[in-house]
Amino acid sequence: MAKGESVLHETYLKLSEEIQIELKSINVTVTDTFILMLVRVVSLEPENKFIIMQFLEPSEIERIKRVTLERIIGMHPLARNTILMQLHYNTNYFTREELLEAQHIELEKQMKVMLEELVVAIPNQQKHRETYYQKLIFATMAKAGIVVDSGWDVASGFKVLQQTRVALSDVFPLEDIDLLSCMNAEVREEELRNTIQIAIGIRLLNRYLDPVNMSAGIPDLGGTLTEVLERTLNTLFDLRNRNNTRMIYYTTVIKSYFLKTNVTQQYERRGITKDMLLIRQGLTMVHQLLIYCRQLDYELYREEKLSEKLIESLDQGIKNLDSVLRADKSVPMFTVYPKFIELANTWEGIQDSLAFVNNCADLVEVLEDLTENQLEEIDPIVNQKKMLTNMYIPTLDEFLRSPVFDLPSLKESRVRRDTFTEDLNFLGTQYCGFCVWSLVEGFGLPIFSNPSLGIYNWNEKSYLLSTPDAIVDFSKDPETYINKTINIALRWPELIFLLKIQDDVFTPEVAIEAIRATTAPSPFIYADLAIQTELHPIPSNIIPGYSWNEWEYRKRAIFLSNVHKSVTHSTQTNLQSCKDTQGTQTYPLRSRRIQTNRSVYTEAPRSQFYFYGLRGYHCSSLGSNPPHIVELTREPVMDMKIKFSTPIQMAVIDPKKTFLSAPVVKLNNVNY
Repeated sequence: MAKGESVLHETYLKLSEEIQIELKSINVTVTDTFILMLVRVVSLEPENKFIIMQFLEPSEIERIKRVTLERIIGMHPLARNTILMQLHYNTNYFTREELLEAQHIELEKQMKVMLEELVVAIPNQQKHRETYYQKLIFATMAKAGIVVDSGWDVASGFKVLQQTRVALSDVFPLEDIDLLSCMNAEVREEELRNTIQIAIGIRLLNRYLDPVNMSAGIPDLGGTLTEVLERTLNTLFDLRNRNNTRMIYYTTVIKSYFLKTNVTQQYERRGITKDMLLIRQGLTMVHQLLIYCRQLDYELYREEKLSEKLIESLDQGIKNLDSVLRADKSVPMFTVYPKFIELANTWEGIQDSLAFVNNCADLVEVLEDLTENQLEEIDPIVNQKKMLTNMYIPTLDEFLRSPVFDLPSLKESRVRRDTFTEDLNFLGTQYCGFCVWSLVEGFGLPIFSNPSLGIYNWNEKSYLLSTPDAIVDFSKDPETYINKTINIALRWPELIFLLKIQDDVFTPEVAIEAIRATTAPSPFIYADLAIQTELHPIPSNIIPGYSWNEWEYRKRAIFLSNVHKSVTHSTQTNLQSCKDTQGTQTYPLRSRRIQTNRSVYTEAPRSQFYFYGLRGYHCSSLGSNPPHIVELTREPVMDMKIKFSTPIQMAVIDPKKTFLSAPVVKLNNVNY
C-alpha cells in the first residue's frame, strides 16, 4: 500500500470510530465494517464532490463525517440489513478447505507447544514421571477434541481423565517413559504422536464396546453431524422456497413500473413512489439471500455425502477391529496399532466435517434473522399492489423459463456475441448474470438475464441481457452502461456486493473515470448585458480627413514627400543568392596488395672428374677398359618441394625429404 493510500485508510478508520460513537448515542446498531464501507462510498459519490486521492483537510474530514452520519441514519432498515448481511457473509463464509486449514494450523500450534515440553526433557524421578504422564494425557485429550468444560463437575472431569489414562496405558505404560531417553528428539516426537493417535483409537473402541461407562468426553459425533446437517438443510429449503415466491411477486409487480419509461423522465413527471422503491430494495435483499442460500445448499449437500462415508468408515473400522481382537487375544501390535491410527484419523475427519457444518448453520441462522423480519413488512405492500393491478403471477417454472426472441442485427455493434451453453454458470458472468441494461434503465432494478439471447463480450468481460431492446442499446455504447452501473451502485450500496463490483467501486481511479464518463455536459450560462448602439447607424457623406485649411494639406504633402525619399531598399545580389553550403561524401582509398616477381633459383649439376687406371692396374688382357677419365655428376633430388609464403619467397625444404638416398651417378667414357 502506498503512503498516500495508507494515510487515507487511517483517516477512514478514525472517522469510522467517531461515527460509531455518534450512532450508539442514538441507538443505531451497525458494525465497524459497515461504517467504513459507507465512509468510502460517501467519499466517492459524485454528488458530494469530495476531492480524493490526496490528503484531506480537517474541514473535508468533518464534512465526510457529517454526510456519512446523515446517510446511515436516513437509510431504510431494509437497505441497512442487506448491507449488514452481505458484510457478515463475506467475513464469515469460508470454503471447506480454508476453514479446515485454519483449524488444523491452530490445533497444530497447540500440539506443538505441548509436545515440545514432552520431547525436550525425560524425567528420571518417579514424581516427575507422574507429572510427565499427566501432560501426555492432556495432549491426548486435546488431539481428540476433548475440551474441559467449565460446566463439568469434579466427577465428570475425573472420569474423562481416568478413561483417557486407561487408553493411554494400554499402549504406553508409565514404566516405558525411560525408553524415550534412548531416542533422538525427532524420533521421540514421532513416537509420541503415534502413541496419542493409538490412544484415541483405543478410546473410540472402548466407547463402542461400553457406550454407557466408557464414553466420557467422546460424544456421538456421527449422530450430531447428521442432526445438524438435516436441520440446516431443512432451514435452507424453507428459506429458499419462501424467497423464490417473493422474488416472483416482487419482480412481477415492479418490473413494468421501473422499465416502462426512462428513470429520468419518471423523476421529471411523477418520481418514484416510496413503496415501489421499498419493493425494489426488498428484491435486492431477496436476490442476495437466494445467492447465498444456493451456495450454502451446494456446500452442505456435498458435505452430507462425505459425512456419510466417514461415519460408515468409522463404524466399519470399529467392527473389524473388534472382530480381530475377539478372534485372537494375542494379535501382534504391528497388526493392530495401524488400525487404531486409522480410526483416529477417521474421527478427526468427522470433527472437521462437523466444524464446517456448524459454520454453515451459523451463517444460515444469521441470514434468516437479518432478512425475515424486514421482508415480512414488505409482503403486505406487494400483495396490495398485486390486488390493485390484478396482474398474473407466474409459477417458478414459468418465471425461470427464458422466452425466445429474434436476435437483432449487430452491424454497428461494439460487442461480440457468443452462444450461451448449459455448462456456463450465471454467477460466473459479469454482475452475477443480472441484466446491465435493466440496472441502468430501471434505476438499479436487478432483473435476471435471458440466456437464450447469448453472451455479449466486451473488454474481456461477459455480459448477459434480458430483452432485444437491451441488446440494441448496450451493443451501441457498452462503456456508458457500465459506468452508469458504477454510479448507481454508489447511490445504492447494497448493489455493490450483489453485482460483485467491489474492485471497480472501491478503486478511486475506476470510480473517478466512471463519474467523468457519465457526468452530463455543463449547462449554458445566461447573463443580462447592456450594449451601446452607434450614434448614427445610417451611412453619411462625412469625410473624416477633411480640413478647411489649405496649408494643412501642404504640410501633409511635404511630410509624405520626405517620407518617400527616406525609404530604405534592400536587394539581394546574385552571388549572395548562389551561396549555398553543400556536403559531399568521400570514400577512403582502397588498400590493395600486389605481388613482386618471385626469385627462382636453380642448382646446376656438379661434376667431378676422376682418372681411371692411375694405379697401373691394367686389365686389357682380360677385356677391361684402358685408362680413361671418369666424370661423376651429382644432380639435385627432383621431388624436393619448395614453399613460398611471402611475395619475396624463401625456399623451405620439407623436413620429411632427406639426402640419405644415393646420388645419381652419370659415367661418361673419355677415349684417348
